[in-house]
Amino acid sequence: MSKYAFKPYSPFFPGLFAKEKARIAEHFLFPASIEHVGSTAVPGLGGKGIIDIAIAVEKDCMEEAKNKLQELNYEFRPSFSTPDRFYFIVYLPDPEENSRRYHIHLTYPESKEWKELIGFRDYLKTHPEAMEEYANVKKQAAEIANQDGDQYRKMKEPILQKINAFIKDPMPNSHVQIIYLNGPSSSGKTTLAKALQHASDDLFLHVGIDKIIGWMPEKVNDWTGGETSLGYSWKKSSDASGNPIQELQIGPYAAKIAKTFQEVVVTLAKMGHHLIIDDVSFGKKQVDEWRELLRDFAVLWVGVNAPLPVLEQREKERGNRIVGSARGQFHKVHADAAYDLEIDTHHTALDENISKIKSLTASGVNSDKHKQHPLIRSLHKTDTPKIVERYSFPWSTSEKTQTLWDAYYQEQEDRVRTVAVIEKDGEILGYGSLLRKPESPFFAQKGIPEINAIWIDEDYRRQGLGTALIKWLEDLASQEGYNEIGIGVGLYRDYGPAQQLYFQLGYTPEGNGITYKGEAAIAGQSYPLDDDLILWLVKPLTKAKRTQ
Repeated sequence: MSKYAFKPYSPFFPGLFAKEKARIAEHFLFPASIEHVGSTAVPGLGGKGIIDIAIAVEKDCMEEAKNKLQELNYEFRPSFSTPDRFYFIVYLPDPEENSRRYHIHLTYPESKEWKELIGFRDYLKTHPEAMEEYANVKKQAAEIANQDGDQYRKMKEPILQKINAFIKDPMPNSHVQIIYLNGPSSSGKTTLAKALQHASDDLFLHVGIDKIIGWMPEKVNDWTGGETSLGYSWKKSSDASGNPIQELQIGPYAAKIAKTFQEVVVTLAKMGHHLIIDDVSFGKKQVDEWRELLRDFAVLWVGVNAPLPVLEQREKERGNRIVGSARGQFHKVHADAAYDLEIDTHHTALDENISKIKSLTASGVNSDKHKQHPLIRSLHKTDTPKIVERYSFPWSTSEKTQTLWDAYYQEQEDRVRTVAVIEKDGEILGYGSLLRKPESPFFAQKGIPEINAIWIDEDYRRQGLGTALIKWLEDLASQEGYNEIGIGVGLYRDYGPAQQLYFQLGYTPEGNGITYKGEAAIAGQSYPLDDDLILWLVKPLTKAKRTQ
């Protein structure tokens, strides 16, 4: 077996660290900070499976701490140590393998090594795109290097330098402000961009893919529904419900133009221009490409949308859009993409949306992650390890929780469910779902979507997060054209706060009584007072008359 075999992240890692931390702390007779670092400290990363532990003690206690670790059978490795960092290894029994390797990095709080170990871990936890890139490099290095440790470390060095550079100077061009607007056709991005230019004290250039497309020879594109091999064109198709849609086709010359657009944007930003980018990116992958390109700049990421019926009406009224393009883009543009702000150009007035954007750009939302407001967004694949680690409840197991969240993610991929998560500083503080195939038999009969599986971390309750999460899910249902939404609530005392909240938010009993395990309760029958005994509530989704 290869010495540098890449192993996936395991939910056992945090427990293994906690157990060894307790053993070390019990043996130390002086203050020490003991932190889990390295690949096994970052949910979802993967690596060699080594438990890396960083310990910081007062500098004059390092020799004593070194002796204590050796008493715990840690082997001191002088050749890998420095005057500021002592390095140790030990092999301990393991639930997944016969034995597992542990590394100790012993240093002091003011040292460069301590700051780099903690900073590197925290950066990867809060930057999933960097974590995924690092994981891919590690995997490739493990496959190629095999037994050659020098080659393995050499292959990792460029990505390590790159990430450490971001940690030291995350925004070298932070004086340049960029507002990135992403939304489907007819969502109102251009109107928003021009209004922002007018309302801003700074001078912003409005750059959009449509402007670059205008430079292309007309003969290479076909916007009428025909086909072209080089540029942009539309292809007739249908969505999951059989509705006709138009799907954008991108030929090789169009792909080159799209890359040119990105290069133009980066060049303008490097020249010191403030920018408003007006774009149509399809989901997380393409938005993350922009994040990587603009990583050196202060960017406000804004998702722009409106209800699908409104987009389709605007499409018809404008006359310069092919019918079906809005529907073809509606479910793809924001798929799994995370934003600093999501705005609705139909339910919210233009001046209010401008005010929201200006407020966030003025507060520097992207330049200070420690002051970042909680962000509500759809579930990413990389979220599931964090959720499993944090929310494996006593009444379940890590394995069952992992299976549940794998199923949730697949249902989201299949458009049966959208899972919303509340994220702050890389941590998931709560979650909830919009179910399009509801568990309630009453909602299923009427085609009412259901808010399902709401949970807020106990340390963050009574801060308005539950209300914000429900409102996010309500807005999503409204954008998809639903007129009502439902939610279920338990009947015993623990559900009291939830009952009060739902009534305050305008939910009322659906009118068909209660259910037990998905079946309507029958008069005269006895049922346990547990989580399966549910009262179902509904709320109309009122649509405002504002347009923009």
